[in-house]
Amino acid sequence: MFDTSLPIIALVQSGVSDADIIETSLRSAGMRNPIVRYDTADALIDTLSKEETLSVAIAIVESDAWKRLAPWRDAVPPHPLPVIVTFEHDGELQAFTQLRVVNATGMLKPFAPRTLIRMLEPLHCRWLLMEREGNEGTVE
Repeated sequence: MFDTSLPIIALVQSGVSDADIIETSLRSAGMRNPIVRYDTADALIDTLSKEETLSVAIAIVESDAWKRLAPWRDAVPPHPLPVIVTFEHDGELQAFTQLRVVNATGMLKPFAPRTLIRMLEPLHCRWLLMEREGNEGTVE
């Protein structure tokens, strides 16, 4: 299906235009990992449950998908997938931020590539390959 030598960036956005904007921002930020789009959180959960060899570096999901991930996310033992949750409105983002969710952060749409990179840093994401002045590096 895709090159599994690099961990993927899973993108769960219902709107094609939102997914396109996010993918463009990821590429503009220098991300070289494969980006795999999922229409729903259920599709992502199904893939993660079945594909044992699939390595996901991070998931970027819209707020509704985040809610749908709850049974999988809150399983015992917990799944350590880092997640960026995208929000349309500042009030939703503020409410999410107050939850202080481990391994997740939120940001408003649309966002610039630099904002995306800043959001990755507190999640301690590894295996995200980036281009920096012609060199490859890893966000850690």
